Amino acid sequence: MQDHIKKDNVIFKVSISIITVFIVFAFFFNKALGNFASSALGVAVDYFGWFYLTSAFLVIVLLAWLCISPYGNIRLGKDTDRPTYKNMTWFAMLFTAGMAIGLVFFGLAEPIYHYVNPPYGEGNTAESATVAMKYSFLHWSLHPWAMYAIFGLALAYFQYRKNRPALISSTVIDLYKGKNEKAFKYTVEIFCIVATVFGVAASYGVGTLQMGAGLEHVFNIPNTMTTQFIIIGVISLIYITAAVSGIEKGIKFVSNLNIALAAFLLLFVFFLGPTLQIIQVFVSSLGAYMSNFVSMSLGIQPFKDNKWLGEYTVFYLAWWVSWAPAVGIFVARISRGRTIRGFIAGVLLAPSLLGMLWFSVFGGTGLHFLHDLGYQALADQVFANNALSMFAFLEYLPLTTFMSIVTILLIALFFITNAEAVTFVLAMISQNGELHPSRKVKATWGIYMAVVTGLLLLTGDLSTIQTLAIITSFPLTILMLFMCYALIKELSKEEIPSRTIDKLPSLVEQKEGTTLGVSMEPQQIPITQNITSDK
Repeated sequence: MQDHIKKDNVIFKVSISIITVFIVFAFFFNKALGNFASSALGVAVDYFGWFYLTSAFLVIVLLAWLCISPYGNIRLGKDTDRPTYKNMTWFAMLFTAGMAIGLVFFGLAEPIYHYVNPPYGEGNTAESATVAMKYSFLHWSLHPWAMYAIFGLALAYFQYRKNRPALISSTVIDLYKGKNEKAFKYTVEIFCIVATVFGVAASYGVGTLQMGAGLEHVFNIPNTMTTQFIIIGVISLIYITAAVSGIEKGIKFVSNLNIALAAFLLLFVFFLGPTLQIIQVFVSSLGAYMSNFVSMSLGIQPFKDNKWLGEYTVFYLAWWVSWAPAVGIFVARISRGRTIRGFIAGVLLAPSLLGMLWFSVFGGTGLHFLHDLGYQALADQVFANNALSMFAFLEYLPLTTFMSIVTILLIALFFITNAEAVTFVLAMISQNGELHPSRKVKATWGIYMAVVTGLLLLTGDLSTIQTLAIITSFPLTILMLFMCYALIKELSKEEIPSRTIDKLPSLVEQKEGTTLGVSMEPQQIPITQNITSDK
């Protein structure tokens, strides 16, 4: 193991060095870096927004084709392999890995943003409410999960069927015609680590602010820098201990508890909120989303101002891509033995439907309070401090204090499993795809992420590092397209097996395995929102 670590030490050292340079520069020259990041992001959105939209749409089309084609019968592994995890457990891990805490954070805020400031038409109307819901579906269903699915599918296919290392570079190495394959591999992996760390740091910072806001709201604990550092310290102590000790059963228990609490919160709002209207919102929004899917997916306006599109749709697409390598590695890690069809159905379709349901419940109820009942204070709270918006929302429902505590606990649990999983993935990439990375490397990444998050909070501006994460997504999007090509090229050489069906979902399946941690999800904040006001 020690020789193996030494051989791949270059990935670890170079990644740490690059991230350190950015963090130091951000700490001492925050304004200059912020100006550069904003300018670079503006160029990416203005000149390459069409590229993000087209790439995401093509990936969805490819996944749909693979799902219904004979290639869907191919297993991610040997033809005799079968899934390790029960379908319901596997699905729970997928959902928490992709965006669970993101839904908690934006399930209410996103529809209200678009209701007040729609991409077209007048705000604060019944029409803008419909527009708000269908665009929330666009940003949080098929498109993000397609990014995760294509990374995870390519990784799982090349790793389990072609016996290659669990690295992003394994999916595109055949397309590289250069002389030094090792340098190419290192470049790809280092870039993926840097992009992941930027995304994770901003996410953890936002999660910390949300927990601090909840503690202040419920227990009157001041949401100061000291409180935020204590939150980071406690959370990091738990997830680093879990990552180093390898307490897999404990992590699986926590992830299942996450889903149980999320389901409880969802059902609570569904039954105590405007239940009939929620159902109508879901059906209506699903219809609007499906009927306008192509036009919204390719919604660039060559003769109009695309500012809203850049601040939301393109922003989100870029953000999802920046997280796709880390989530893809984890999804591949738990998906051996599934068919391509079963994998796509589980990773693309099922979580998308659940996400739509979540937005219909929380977004639909929030719009009911705002549009039908005239609770303008809720919208004011969302725009003033989105970290506090969920807790302000619960004020309009029974058992406010109890449900606020449940929400804080849910955020904390997602935070812990999130960080443990990211720590594991970063350590695995750092050690050339080692499926059981060393404790030392895992602990180093865990500590480093905690320090980076604290430094970012100390600078008072998480948006700079978040913007850098978006910028790094441009080359990742190009890499994603090459992965698609490499996957199609390799699949064309396969001998198509007879049709095999993965039942989804099912409570009765193969023996369940263990997991190394779950819940990696981005925390998105539109560029126009000043997140420093959260404190």
